[in-house]
Amino acid sequence: MGLCTSYVAQFHELLPHIDFSNMTKLDQFKEGLKTSVRDLLCGVHPKSVMFDEYIKLAIEFDNDLYEDELNSRKHAHSSRLTAVAIPQTYPAPSTTSTEVVPMEVDTVKFRRPLTQDETDRRGFGGSSSSCRSSRDRKFKPDDARRRDADQR
Repeated sequence: MGLCTSYVAQFHELLPHIDFSNMTKLDQFKEGLKTSVRDLLCGVHPKSVMFDEYIKLAIEFDNDLYEDELNSRKHAHSSRLTAVAIPQTYPAPSTTSTEVVPMEVDTVKFRRPLTQDETDRRGFGGSSSSCRSSRDRKFKPDDARRRDADQR
C-alpha cells in the first residue's frame, strides 16, 4: 500500500467536521495528492464526479506507481549484481612486438638555480649537514688559538 491510503484515511477523518460539496471535496483532496498521482488522474476520461470513485482511482494509481518503483529498484539491483559478478575481460593483443619504443615525455619541468639565500637556508655550504655538525663538535686547537688571538 502506498501513502495515498493513509492520506485517504486522514481525509475521511476530517470530512464529518466540514460541510463540503462533492466538487469541493474533490478539489481539496487533489491538493494533498502526490504530483505523479494527480497527473495520472488528470488523464482519466471520462472524469469521475463521485468522490468515492475518485478516491479508489487515486489509491489504484498510487499503488501502481509504488509497484513500478519497486520493480525498477529490483531491476537496478539485479543488473548491478550481474555487472559485479561477471568481470569484463579484454582480449590480449593478437600480435606481440619485440620492438622497444621509447617513452614520450610531454612535459619537462626545469628548476631555476637556487639563490644565495636559498642555498644558505638549505645548508649547501660545500658539505652535508652531518659533516658540518660533526666538524663543529670536534675540538681543534688551531682554531681556538686563532679565535683567542683575534679577540685580543
